[in-house]
Amino acid sequence: MSLFGREHELAVLRGALVDATGGAGRLVLLSGEAGAGKSRLIEELLSHAGGVPVARGHAVDDAGAPALWPWTRLLRALPAVAEVAAHATDAVLSGAAQRFRLFAELADAMVAAAEPGGLVLVLEDVHWADRSSLLLLRQVCGELAASRLLVVASHRPALDGPLAELEPDLLRSPAAVVLPLGGLRVDDVSAWLAELRGPRRAEPGLAALLHERTGGNALFVRLLAEALPHDGPADAAGLRRVVAARPQLRRLITARTAALSPAAQHLVAVAAVLGERVPHGLLPAASGLAPPDVATAVDEACRAGVLGESSEHPGAWVFPHALVRDAVYDDLPAPRRARLHRQAALAIEADASLGQRAGRIATQWRRAGGEDDLRRCARWAGAAADDAAASFAVDEAAAFAEMALHAATAGGAGAGDRAELMLRLADARYAAGSLAEAMRLCVDTAAAAESAGRPDLAAQAALVVRGVGDPQVVQDTMRLARQALERLGEGEDEVTRCRLLAQLATAETHLGHLDAAQDHSAQAIATAEATGDPDAVLDAIRARHLALAVPERVAERLALGSRAVEVGGTARQPVAELWGHLWRADAAMQLGSLAVFDEETGQVERVATRHRSTLARWHLLRLRAVRTALVGEFAAARELNAEAGAVGVRMGDFSAEGMSQAFQPAAGARHRRPGRGR
Repeated sequence: MSLFGREHELAVLRGALVDATGGAGRLVLLSGEAGAGKSRLIEELLSHAGGVPVARGHAVDDAGAPALWPWTRLLRALPAVAEVAAHATDAVLSGAAQRFRLFAELADAMVAAAEPGGLVLVLEDVHWADRSSLLLLRQVCGELAASRLLVVASHRPALDGPLAELEPDLLRSPAAVVLPLGGLRVDDVSAWLAELRGPRRAEPGLAALLHERTGGNALFVRLLAEALPHDGPADAAGLRRVVAARPQLRRLITARTAALSPAAQHLVAVAAVLGERVPHGLLPAASGLAPPDVATAVDEACRAGVLGESSEHPGAWVFPHALVRDAVYDDLPAPRRARLHRQAALAIEADASLGQRAGRIATQWRRAGGEDDLRRCARWAGAAADDAAASFAVDEAAAFAEMALHAATAGGAGAGDRAELMLRLADARYAAGSLAEAMRLCVDTAAAAESAGRPDLAAQAALVVRGVGDPQVVQDTMRLARQALERLGEGEDEVTRCRLLAQLATAETHLGHLDAAQDHSAQAIATAEATGDPDAVLDAIRARHLALAVPERVAERLALGSRAVEVGGTARQPVAELWGHLWRADAAMQLGSLAVFDEETGQVERVATRHRSTLARWHLLRLRAVRTALVGEFAAARELNAEAGAVGVRMGDFSAEGMSQAFQPAAGARHRRPGRGR
């Protein structure tokens, strides 16, 4: 099997071999975590040794191993040196002076054995080596500079033990070379997958996913690549299912945690429940351990390579391998996992120093899973949705609003509470550009509100989706608006009445009922100005503008656009500015004022960027397509229009998609006309 991603490290090792066989011996300290590929790299070096003799030994994690065990194994391949070492154990135990003389003799014998063509000594896993073995290595290292010896000592990063104590002495030698072995890069993983799974089965995105979940650990990458079904999904959930279904693989991944003390294992489990990034201050409250015990357990987990300090987020612990975190989490019994999630939720609730914590709290309560937990989840998820919406993070707002609805439903919420949450989700879906889904939720909200005796929510459901020309959406909007107006008593909530009249007028215009639309829009304008409510005024302006979409009313429409932009600054409708600028752009085009058209197009771009609005993005692309076609750049106009059509498909607005399709032949016809005149 080929070696991927280790070109630099292999070049360093081969260079050290060349130096050694030329009379300048080297000690290469090859470090890397378990599974990084140290042994595989050594094998690759030895395959390039070109007949240079090799002797190998390794240390073991066994307190009963005799002194000098790695050297004892190695010297079996060197009879002349082994003869000197025959009484090694007695000398080691009899005193420092005798041990020194023995080590000096052994070092001399190894240097002699390297003549005339060189000798490679490989000592693996020296992080487990006893102190005497490392003292002998130090003695050999002192003789390397003028020898033909290459010594390769592999080890994991050592935070304590004999290696940590003696490593500085080894590094002081001019013959020492430090060679750390980190994780593979994404490109390396991708190239390796093509060999492991075949070029046709190297799924796009799988390399990045494996790299992200394993940290580029070569062993984990190989095991997962071999275990994944060829037709399975290339996502994190698919990886977790593969690991969960293979106990041996899971045990291998969690082997580092199995050797930890009970307190450290508990802390790692708590960290796995808290997530990918764990703020330092959360661990005492979430784990129930005292701060000194937390510090001791964290130190143990870090030394085992299970936890590490986050370089991107100072003050937080992370799992260097998300795969380990997933396996630890999945191994937790369900009752204990739920209990830890409750503790985590309470700990985060109590820590006011954490920013944007509503979403984290909601997630912890959802995973705890009890009815009361889910009701708490719904409250916090709603707060997280509001926070996200305030930051114009529309997709996140929709995700948290959906979490709130599902949690409340599972927690036994009544029809009224569900209607409120469906309305929140409909708002979020509309803001995110999922128009068909938003309309479906509005219809469901109105039905739930009716059964709960909440006409106020039914009225709000009729007002969510605005500015959409899809026939089915228009029909649903008109029906909801009429039903809400019928249930609204005289003199009750004039602001809502105004907005419903405006919504009804808009729907009527789309369906061609122009007389009714002008009548209802006039009523809406009069009611809105009387209330002074900016949202009501905006809805009425929008309905009136649409009802007056005839050439002879262009001046009035231009004025309505300016009024919408003005009122939009004080209303709760971020999209209001968009309508105003679009109306002004439309009027400017009708009046032949390209300077005003270009200015309004720039304003639409500003709205799209600031509010991250998919709908504004669609309108911007349409405006640019029209402007580009006007100057004869028809190919560019068609590209912009096609991009707008794709955005319309993502929004679920078939009228938007249809408008793009209608524009395409027109642009093509304009492009063809000059050809007919030639």
